[in-house]
Amino acid sequence: MLGDGDDEDVEEADRRKRLFVVSAGNTPPEQDYTRIRSQDDFPIEDPAQAWNALTVGGCTDLVEIHDEGFEDWTAMASVGTLSPHSRTSTAWRQGVSPIKPELVIEAGNRAVNPAQTACASMGSLSLLTTGSNVTAASLVPFDATSAAAAQGARMAAQIQAQHPEYWPETVRAVMVHSAQWTPAMLQELNSTQSKRARYAMVRRFGYGVPSYERAVASATNHVALVAQAEIQPFASHGGRKFNKCHYYSLPIPPDMLETLNNERVEMKVTLSYFIEPNPGLSANVDAQRYQSHGLRFDHQRRREPVARFRQRVNAAERNGRRPANEPADPNWMLGEDSVSAGSLHCDVWTGPAVDLLDRDTLCVKPVNGWWRNRASLEICNRKSRYALIVTLRALNPDVNIYTPIRTSIGLPIPLPIEIPV
Repeated sequence: MLGDGDDEDVEEADRRKRLFVVSAGNTPPEQDYTRIRSQDDFPIEDPAQAWNALTVGGCTDLVEIHDEGFEDWTAMASVGTLSPHSRTSTAWRQGVSPIKPELVIEAGNRAVNPAQTACASMGSLSLLTTGSNVTAASLVPFDATSAAAAQGARMAAQIQAQHPEYWPETVRAVMVHSAQWTPAMLQELNSTQSKRARYAMVRRFGYGVPSYERAVASATNHVALVAQAEIQPFASHGGRKFNKCHYYSLPIPPDMLETLNNERVEMKVTLSYFIEPNPGLSANVDAQRYQSHGLRFDHQRRREPVARFRQRVNAAERNGRRPANEPADPNWMLGEDSVSAGSLHCDVWTGPAVDLLDRDTLCVKPVNGWWRNRASLEICNRKSRYALIVTLRALNPDVNIYTPIRTSIGLPIPLPIEIPV
């Protein structure tokens, strides 16, 4: 979050920043199955709506019931779907509210009787944790979104321990970037070509289930690039204007893309930063009055020269009128309209490798916020940290993209050395 302490003598850069991992909240533990309502009827509530927090909802893989006397009961949720305990943000207004939860982690399941009149939580559909009475019950059932958030907090601590140089913004980005939708979630997302319909789905299960192994390692068919940077969104010279964009040239060798040709690849981009909120009545209708600033990522479109791309995203680089937009790329899972609010943005591009040829430029650009309109020049000229993560993954696990990319950035390729014993 933004920091601890409001001491004006403490420089912003010196304030410690922390990441809060918050549970998405639970649906009522209804025992009468006939009265069960849709989880979308129970929106996420305070404090899990916080833009800068990492909100964790629940999913489940637990479907086998072993509790004595309940052998004929069945699990309410199927494998890889939303846990019955978890709330959603589908009732929130798209465009002024962030996507919550960002992640879902195992939160347990519930069961329903054969007559479908009663439902209950039970031990075999729950996780385990240490009990308060060690001698009587050293391990006890633990479920719902508190259990999911606890696992998320553990993963955040593991990543921070593995990479002490990471900012809290980066830890959040790495966790979300490591997430993948389960087959059941992907089936739901791919059941429609409407990106607007997908927004409601993502407001149930976020960006998927995170993985510590994916968060801390690259593989031969999967390469991760992480950037931490500081940007000044606005500048007060000659009026209150947008300041600079940051451009990144992705080290993707063109000859590799040509060789892969129609091989399917996935490019995932995650941008994470913290805003300074300005709570008030207007926050419910205008995200730009609530956020101190916003950041967005944009990727060079097909057949779009770098010069035209820079002119499209940055008014300071135009000599006159803004160039005509290239058509929006339909290969993004969610599309640019999905990032209209919030301080974490994530999307996935999927398509033939050759379609990424001559499209190696990506930018981080500012959007409006209340910092820009403040009378104080010090506020208008403030800087913000962000973390940007880009991964390229070949869907075929036998395709090696790691070695060509590592070679293109000048890093030596580690060779195995056999040592006789």
